[in-house]
Amino acid sequence: MSSEELHRQRLVQYLKAVGYVRSRPVEEAFSRVPRHFFVQEYTSPAAAYLDEVVPLRPGISTSSQPSVMALMLEALGVQPGERVLEVGTASGYGAALLAELVGKEGEVWTVELEEDLARRAERKLAQAGYDWVRVIAGDGLRPHVPPGSLDRLVVTAAVEFCPRAWVDQLRPGGVLVLPLAVPGVTSFLYRAEKVSSGGGATASGGEAGGPVLEGRFYGVPVAFVSLRRGDAGGRKGAAEPGRLEWGEAWRRLEGLLAQEGQLLSWEEELGLRLWTAWAALDRAGRGEKVGPADFLASSFLSGWKRHGRPTPSGFRLQGWFARPAERAEEGPPWWWRCGDLWFRVDV
Repeated sequence: MSSEELHRQRLVQYLKAVGYVRSRPVEEAFSRVPRHFFVQEYTSPAAAYLDEVVPLRPGISTSSQPSVMALMLEALGVQPGERVLEVGTASGYGAALLAELVGKEGEVWTVELEEDLARRAERKLAQAGYDWVRVIAGDGLRPHVPPGSLDRLVVTAAVEFCPRAWVDQLRPGGVLVLPLAVPGVTSFLYRAEKVSSGGGATASGGEAGGPVLEGRFYGVPVAFVSLRRGDAGGRKGAAEPGRLEWGEAWRRLEGLLAQEGQLLSWEEELGLRLWTAWAALDRAGRGEKVGPADFLASSFLSGWKRHGRPTPSGFRLQGWFARPAERAEEGPPWWWRCGDLWFRVDV
């Protein structure tokens, strides 16, 4: 066994021990794909098998942390023979892992905005025996396969917006996994299934079409570089939540908790931060002021406790192409504009 193979097996054993690799197919994919080969210009063979990010182009592109990649693959649930699209090729390592999971009877497309990185990944994939993976130099926000043809779609950069193209390319029952950035909080892996095509719903429509995605957050918070947009993404993504003074808002909530003598667990703190963010985003979406003077910290805290103190995995996120008629009452559910989608957030 070469030193690189030894390092690779040690990484796999570590990922299993900490619970990120859970299934045999994902374990075998990590055991077979040589990460050091895909990042050899950027780090040493030994360092390639540490559970660390490898920067390819600082602030623009990285080879993601293996533990996070494993978590995404487990969430994605790829099966042999399926058709999968990856947005964010980077080194090509992730596309190689997907190729191992679908096999040659499946199909893998991977899209990279930076043309030189795309061409490099294409060469690396071919040299490693994955020449049938299709590498596209282009904007991942645009459609790249016919509507309804994908079984899975995975995004490898943090996003605050969801283009309709991602939903449209999935078949009914198809799975979308992406690091969804909640303004003022952090990014979480969002795993969703496509439940409908949305019918003829428009941005100004009512109930027509219903939800197109049903999903929840999966696992722990994650850190990714932000998805960069080509000319297709010049429009604004997430709706601006107004002048949210997050530091002051959180200090108010911490003060209330201190008065009550409460200590929150890490997951509870994240849940309360999400509750606060979505309540504020919903108010902003309805044109209401959400600055510190009107932040209603006490109301947010009591609402979070009244609904069972939900942690990140306790929130349900439905994706809609159209927001139904306005409600007068406070949420949940709340509505959050995220690119071409409205997310309905409930517990």
